[in-house]
Amino acid sequence: MAIKSKSNKENLQPNKENRTNKTNWILTIITLTLIGIISVCLLLSYPIIKKNVPNYITNYSVFGNYDFKEKIIDVSYGIYYDYLEKKAEENEKAINPMEDFFNLKKENRYEYGQDYEYKLNEDKASLNEYVNYLINELHDLGNLRVYAMDENGNTVYETKEDQSWLLEALAKNSYMEKDDLKNYYRFYVVLKYDDRGKLSIEGWYGENEYKARQLLNSSRLTSLNNYSFYNEYEAKPIENMTYVYAIPKTLEYHDSLYYNEIYNKTMALSDSSMVFIMIGMAFAFLLALVIPFKYTRNILCFNKFSKIPLEINFIIAAIIMALTFESASLIISPTLQGGLSEALKMTSLPHLDIVTYIINVLYWMVIYGFVFYEVINIKYIFNIGFKNYIRKNVLVYKFKEVIFAVLRKLVNYIKGVDLNKKSDKVLLIILVINFFIVSVLCSVWFFGILGLIIYSVLLFHFSRKYINKWKKDYNKILEKTKEISNGNLDSKDDEDCGFFNPMRDELNNIQKGFKAAVEEEVKSQRMKTELISNVSHDLKTPLTSIIAYVDLLKGEEDEEKRKAYLETLERKSQRLKHLIEDLFEVSKATTGNINLNIMDVDISYLMKQVVLELDDKINEAGLDVRLSLPEEKVILSLDGQRTYRVFENLIINVVKYALPNSRVYIDIKEGRENVDVIIKNISADEITFNINEISDRFVRGDKSRNTEGSGLGLAIVKSFVELQGGKFHIEVDGDLFKAIISFKKK
Repeated sequence: MAIKSKSNKENLQPNKENRTNKTNWILTIITLTLIGIISVCLLLSYPIIKKNVPNYITNYSVFGNYDFKEKIIDVSYGIYYDYLEKKAEENEKAINPMEDFFNLKKENRYEYGQDYEYKLNEDKASLNEYVNYLINELHDLGNLRVYAMDENGNTVYETKEDQSWLLEALAKNSYMEKDDLKNYYRFYVVLKYDDRGKLSIEGWYGENEYKARQLLNSSRLTSLNNYSFYNEYEAKPIENMTYVYAIPKTLEYHDSLYYNEIYNKTMALSDSSMVFIMIGMAFAFLLALVIPFKYTRNILCFNKFSKIPLEINFIIAAIIMALTFESASLIISPTLQGGLSEALKMTSLPHLDIVTYIINVLYWMVIYGFVFYEVINIKYIFNIGFKNYIRKNVLVYKFKEVIFAVLRKLVNYIKGVDLNKKSDKVLLIILVINFFIVSVLCSVWFFGILGLIIYSVLLFHFSRKYINKWKKDYNKILEKTKEISNGNLDSKDDEDCGFFNPMRDELNNIQKGFKAAVEEEVKSQRMKTELISNVSHDLKTPLTSIIAYVDLLKGEEDEEKRKAYLETLERKSQRLKHLIEDLFEVSKATTGNINLNIMDVDISYLMKQVVLELDDKINEAGLDVRLSLPEEKVILSLDGQRTYRVFENLIINVVKYALPNSRVYIDIKEGRENVDVIIKNISADEITFNINEISDRFVRGDKSRNTEGSGLGLAIVKSFVELQGGKFHIEVDGDLFKAIISFKKK
């Protein structure tokens, strides 16, 4: 029994699906039939639309075309100038457009001043050409009928045709049968200029009084400023002339009047049809609104339609709107005028009238079907929820991560602009993006206005946001400058300042430079103080000894002691002499007030000579000197005497401070560009001095100053080496003391 029940359920499920599909097909057919009926009804209303066109054509006048008003004034001036030229010829006088037709405007006349006459002669040829252009303008209006006469009633110009006498009679106001005029002309206007150039309209037909008064008040009928070049000139007014302009009922020539008529008829047809089109849309809208959503959602293809992205839906909607508003010229007018049937003849299809009707019905079914589906789609959005619809159907949301990543990259690129470099590329990118956005918004008609409003609001929001950030960054830079001006040179600012980061970095460099300068000045002041103290001490010590031994000599009678005192006095005097000489040497080297005797010197030989000269002192200190010199001569352009003194001071320094019974290494290494002299020894005492200051004047490794020396040895070395274009520096590794001299090769 249970097996049988299960089998029944399996049989019922396909039947249920079949019934659902059948219902969907029936509903789809009914919907399409109703939309088709609406489309057929609109097609059947074509004759009524055509019949109502005259009611709308009055909204589109001849003078509604700005170009036509322009041409009337051009033709009027052209006929007038031609009349003046012929009149001058009769009087055997030459006409000058610069004097008879045009005047340079007052403001321009003052501008040119003394060059006024030169300006007129320069433009004479151009203005003559322009006068000929005005006369020839009439030939471009084949459908325009013109009659002109002067104040004496003489015919100045007339269009040759059988009915030209009607226009002459109208100009002279001698023919009162206006019905004859209406039988031949759809429009005419009589313009009269008095002896002061004032214009009045003497009569009109085919335009209401409001349009005629608009023409009368048009500044273009009393001025001639057709091109910017001629804005420098003002045309003299037309005087004592009467013009009649008329347009016949049948337009024989394809001129601007002919195409203007086609445009007016198309616009009137569009206005006449729009009422019926909107009624059809209202029925399609109500049909989708009345049918419950649970039925309409199952209509054929709606599932696919509902999955169309919102952006593509907008594009389709824009196309449908274009088809709707341009339907008068695309489908209605070709159908009523037979143009569509003529085009279909090329296809060799039978029953062209039926095919024409089918095309019309399908055209409107597409439009009304889209309206129907859009209403269902709106109901679908309310059914699933706006957020769900955005997640499913909005491409921008689906690709938001990619879009945001690109936008973040772009924003960071713009924010990272270096103000020290050209920003043309960034500016061009911003302008291209702005142009693209505005172009897209401008292409969607009414919705574009709404989009532009939203875009402008967003642009204002982001602009204000970034301007405020730039103000904040600017204030950070300002605070930094205030701190520096107040003497705070220890503040460290690595905070992001956006566009002003290069300025922040430069301010940090300025701060470091100021701080280094201040520290250098403090160091200089300290060294000056120490210099005075050390000089006083080092000069006072031998002087005190000399004075003491002189006093001892005065009271000592023992010859042996006197001899010992004299030796001590000589030694102290020599020390004082060397100290003073060293002071002078350092002073001259520091100020550059020293003459160098440059010659070719073999520094390997010079080093051997110094070591040999100081051999006694080296042995006395128990030092083992290891020389590592190149086999070949190392010739450099140096001052031999000063270089000898450099090597001597370095080795004496080693003798004084090196650990007794230790090895001293002296290496001379020849490189591609430099020759290095390296002296290494182990210090007897712990190295606690500052290696950056040890080569300064009166600075000694022995802070207690118990050892003999002036503290000028390394200062002299540094000064003499630098004077000869070399470099001197000291390196320390634990108790290993290393003095390095580097000379450039020739």
